[in-house]
Amino acid sequence: MMATTWSTTAWVAAWRDTEWSIWLALAFVAVPYAWGITRLWRRAGAGRGIPVWRAALYAAGVVLLIVALASPLDTMADSLFAAHMTQHMLLIAVVPPLLILGAPLTALAWLGPLQRLLQPAQPFLHRVGRVATIPVWAFSAHAVVLWAWHAPPFYQAALLNPTLHAAEHATLFGTAMLLWWSALRPTGIRRVGYGIGVLTLLATAMQSGALGALLTVSRTPWYAIGSASATAWGLTPLADQQLAGLIMWIPGGLIYTLAACALFLAWFGPVTLPAALPQTVRVP
Repeated sequence: MMATTWSTTAWVAAWRDTEWSIWLALAFVAVPYAWGITRLWRRAGAGRGIPVWRAALYAAGVVLLIVALASPLDTMADSLFAAHMTQHMLLIAVVPPLLILGAPLTALAWLGPLQRLLQPAQPFLHRVGRVATIPVWAFSAHAVVLWAWHAPPFYQAALLNPTLHAAEHATLFGTAMLLWWSALRPTGIRRVGYGIGVLTLLATAMQSGALGALLTVSRTPWYAIGSASATAWGLTPLADQQLAGLIMWIPGGLIYTLAACALFLAWFGPVTLPAALPQTVRVP
């Protein structure tokens, strides 16, 4: 049982003390989608173009993004490595596929004047997006970012510097979005794309699982800064690190593996996974 207990005041303060920049970033994720889907459904009818279940997945992704970045979990992550790892797993393995399956580009295409304002840049953005989501590049970028930020010098520097901490979360989340997009939105021949997606997700499960395993089996704590604070939660620094490693290794690996299995069924079987970007309604 943890030695530290939080009062109601502390829980409320954890929400209130979230920096305005975090709320601005969360609004950037939520508001354009809500605006676009509202205009789409007003024109075509509720559930047309973007089914209700897709909108629900996107909403769930936004809620979990708020939990990761603006809830008491973020405050706990400052003193508990296991909480910090839970935060990271939400950012890289849970939220990105939910947002992608919510068909965000279809919603953004219905932003009206703003969408038309950005239209001249769309060919360039499309080319950049296609290159960035090439599976080998997306996988490599995410793997490098994941291992780099969990290396002791960079992890401890991020704990001490709010700007670096924000960069840590932004790069983990950003590269994870590219990774999941490359797997869930394959280009070219769809069945071949599914196969590449399977390999990408299984390779990610292996490399992130390896990092989690190293954290779990280590006999000494990796991080001097922040280790002592684990005792306030009834954990030794090593036990805190091992719990964090298990969170990355087991639940994290399971998410990637289950997603790979779903793609595998679509690859070999008659099942056709729904496209992440339906185009059943004409964009204005």
